[in-house]
Amino acid sequence: MAVKTRRLGAASRAAQPRKSSRANKNPRLSPQVQAHLMHYLPVWLLAGLVILVLLPGILSALVQFVLRLLGDAPWLPLVPIVLIKLPRILSFVWDRGGSVLRLVPGLIGGLAVILRRLVLRNKSLSLVVICVILLALPVTRAAILNAAGRILWMAPVLRPVVTTGNLAPLFTPQIDYWAENINRWAAQYGLDPNLLATVMQIESCGHPTISSTAGAQGLFQVMPFHFSSTENQLDPDTNAMRGAGVLQFCLDMADGDVGLAMACYNGGPGVLSKPYEEWHSEPQRYYTWGTGIYGDAVNNSVSSDTLNRWLDAGGARLCEMAGDVLGIP
Repeated sequence: MAVKTRRLGAASRAAQPRKSSRANKNPRLSPQVQAHLMHYLPVWLLAGLVILVLLPGILSALVQFVLRLLGDAPWLPLVPIVLIKLPRILSFVWDRGGSVLRLVPGLIGGLAVILRRLVLRNKSLSLVVICVILLALPVTRAAILNAAGRILWMAPVLRPVVTTGNLAPLFTPQIDYWAENINRWAAQYGLDPNLLATVMQIESCGHPTISSTAGAQGLFQVMPFHFSSTENQLDPDTNAMRGAGVLQFCLDMADGDVGLAMACYNGGPGVLSKPYEEWHSEPQRYYTWGTGIYGDAVNNSVSSDTLNRWLDAGGARLCEMAGDVLGIP
């Protein structure tokens, strides 16, 4: 019986599945490391969220620094063309890139699986992870749009066409003071003179040397990073050139929608990726003032209720300052 029992024991051991030596060689995280990761994961997610919130400002400052460092780079006008062609370039690289580039979706999927397993181990983190993902997509997209917009705005106007037209009679005397210049700038840069006049009305009321608390300069309140290092930001022709370039870019981004283009002019191209109710109050007011005044100007109205409301909301003080500089009572 003893011998038989020993034989049965040997057979039983032989029937048990053997652990693969290859499985033992797979690297595994120790329980201590896993506990450390799970303990500090909320901290890492919070740090990532803070970085995403600060990302637009960081990218904008970086682009501004690089553009000032480059100054009048001779290849700068080519930047918009490269950015416009970027999707086609990426598609060409993807088609010709072979299996290396096609590993990227797999790597992203693997990271998603790892994150999912971490969350399942601690279900209280699910809400935090979902919030981070929801916040990351729009913030990152807005940061990219703003950074790309700042690069594009540095380029000179590429498509000037001749236009004709006169200003509507509704604008304030400070804007009428610049009427001849506005018509010339509109013809030079291919814009409606009433649109340029509307922007000047809201931005400076014709004050040629005014500066905002944010640093915007001159007649069209153009930010300093739109100018090259050798340009006089307060020179009316230079200020109009850069302001017209910003406005033309915004019109292109907004598919010709004048209201959206003026909101873009005020708040940057990032507003175009959001619905109206998610805009800040300033672009919302700019959209209301701009569309109302410009709509009346297109109809060649003698007066504008929207312009009167803008004057009552604080625009009258701006126009008074402009009148003192221009010698208009």
